[in-house]
Amino acid sequence: MPRPPDYLCYLTPEPLAVDGRLDEAVWQRAKWLGPFVDMEKGTPTEYDTQVAFLWEDTYFYTGFRLEEPDVFGYETKRDGGVGGDCEVELFILGEGVYYELELSVLNTIYEVFWTWFQSLAERNDLATLDELFKTRRMTYGGLTDDYPGRHGSFDWDFPGIQTAVWIDGALNCRRIRDREWSVEIALPWSGWTDLARGRRSIPPKDGDV
Repeated sequence: MPRPPDYLCYLTPEPLAVDGRLDEAVWQRAKWLGPFVDMEKGTPTEYDTQVAFLWEDTYFYTGFRLEEPDVFGYETKRDGGVGGDCEVELFILGEGVYYELELSVLNTIYEVFWTWFQSLAERNDLATLDELFKTRRMTYGGLTDDYPGRHGSFDWDFPGIQTAVWIDGALNCRRIRDREWSVEIALPWSGWTDLARGRRSIPPKDGDV
């Protein structure tokens, strides 16, 4: 896969109303990435998908715009199987950990907090490892993998997360050709503690890389 592009994330002067519409002027000025490509083949996708990011002192924002002629979704249970619905996915890399968020067109959240075992082994952090295995979880990998496995916790919810979805069309109605749907996500910086682990400034400061 090609190297991901560098991205300039603009600072917005005030908090946004999270309604999924992405119609504020600041979203129009944001730098939009897209169209997306197939993650395995690298070829253009059939329908256009774009994403942009913004931030201010309280929240980090993500906006998605998705062209879709047939918008559908059925899963309503939090952390349920949204993979079969129209959905977006957001991954945030932390210090030896990463956060996975999937959000469906019904605004159903699926999220997992992942910890690489290697990061704990390097710090000889056996206490944290013991606590991880007390949670509702799934694990992947072993000593033969590039990483010696990872632990996913379903009990972890991003503190204070706000999400919203807007649909330009008719949900679950194939007789009507839809146009697009959009997603707006606000993650409060106060909830990034487990990702930063004291090694990064949250929110970022001037000169941070």
